[in-house]
Amino acid sequence: MKAYFDDVIADGITYSLEHLNPFYLKFFGEKISKEIMLKILYSDHCFTARKDKSDSNSERCFNLERYELSKLLPELIAKMNNGSVQVFQTSARRNFAYVVKTILHDKDYNIFFEVRKRNTSNPDCDLVMRIESAYVFDEGKSLEYTGKIRFLILCQKIYLGEKIQCRK
Repeated sequence: MKAYFDDVIADGITYSLEHLNPFYLKFFGEKISKEIMLKILYSDHCFTARKDKSDSNSERCFNLERYELSKLLPELIAKMNNGSVQVFQTSARRNFAYVVKTILHDKDYNIFFEVRKRNTSNPDCDLVMRIESAYVFDEGKSLEYTGKIRFLILCQKIYLGEKIQCRK
């Protein structure tokens, strides 16, 4: 199977991105009495950053810190398959964030994602979770969110097409 992302070569070193190949999570949705297949996809924002942080249109380039943290993503995402995991709705409202402490930093690792129903590009699942970005905030910045919801409840509501209501 072809890799989802090609390896990156930076400063003469090859960095494998195999850990960011798509994978699947299954869970039983109690609310809908059905097993749900969730396909996990990643964007390149998990291992790249803007060259110029002050310019939102600047080119993205390989970022070693984001790359090292991205190696944790598959395991962290798999652990979301737990009824107690809460995620935060971002102020953009279409994205959610899962925030965890990492061993690489004593700071919050913010994993931004979107969950949608399957589509013609991804007919092999019930839902698609796309990790839009994942990084540690710069000093003095923090996550702004509108509310929180349990991850498995969020997935079931999206599957059913229900309105997402988050608690403050």
